[in-house]
Amino acid sequence: MNLARNDRQRLDQLIDLHFLAIKSLAVESDEFYKLFIDYLPFQTSLGQMTLGEYLKQHPTVKYVRSVDEFRQVAGVAAAQDFCLVNGGYVHDTSLLEKLPEIFPDRQVEPIDVSELTDSFEELTVDEHDQVFDLLRTADQILRRYGCQTEVRKFQPEQLPTLYTISSEAGFQRNLERTREQADDLWSGILDGLAASRTPLATAQLCLNYRNRLIRRLVDVKDKPLVRKAIEMLYVQALLLGHYPLRSEELKLMGDGLLGMIELVIDGREKERE
Repeated sequence: MNLARNDRQRLDQLIDLHFLAIKSLAVESDEFYKLFIDYLPFQTSLGQMTLGEYLKQHPTVKYVRSVDEFRQVAGVAAAQDFCLVNGGYVHDTSLLEKLPEIFPDRQVEPIDVSELTDSFEELTVDEHDQVFDLLRTADQILRRYGCQTEVRKFQPEQLPTLYTISSEAGFQRNLERTREQADDLWSGILDGLAASRTPLATAQLCLNYRNRLIRRLVDVKDKPLVRKAIEMLYVQALLLGHYPLRSEELKLMGDGLLGMIELVIDGREKERE
């Protein structure tokens, strides 16, 4: 407490050296929690900050529970000036969820990354009409992958798409990928586990209308080209979101790259003719 008042730099050095032990003790001890919680650093979409610094700027601590979820949306959240805490590191989620128990006037809220698109800007009526055919085509193409499509406006405009998935759909996606790699015994066990879950929840591919490529794609009438573009944008969004690809998506990536090369070659040959 004396360091916090008179030598904050030294306190920060002490926490940097022993933060894992301090976090572990804070989870177990309420008194220790009260002493240290405001000085503990957390990774956020707007950079590292202590919880005390976060609460001075935001009344509610909004967080995701895994590092993968944070990586998927951190850049987009930062572009929207949305401060999201990464609760995926050791003890971080436990520390955040304990906050309202110790300090009833402080609030925390877990964020489902699939809900992030709700904060994106809606299209105008005219813009909806323009993207209708593209959206319908994209839905038809991606339905087999359990993915729906939406068109919104969001930052950064350099990002053409954002793939989001709910916790339930994410579990099912990981389950399917594991089944592909398991032997017959484990496949049977995983089949039983899959049967006990709710029906397949869908993921969402959000197309960014602020992105120049997406706006150009709206006007393309070549259906094979549009199909290849949608498939490759889907795979790119998965890779940017750090999602391991399933076998059918790996095949889609390979076929898509070869297909795009063929389309370019065919276009060049037609120009020469």
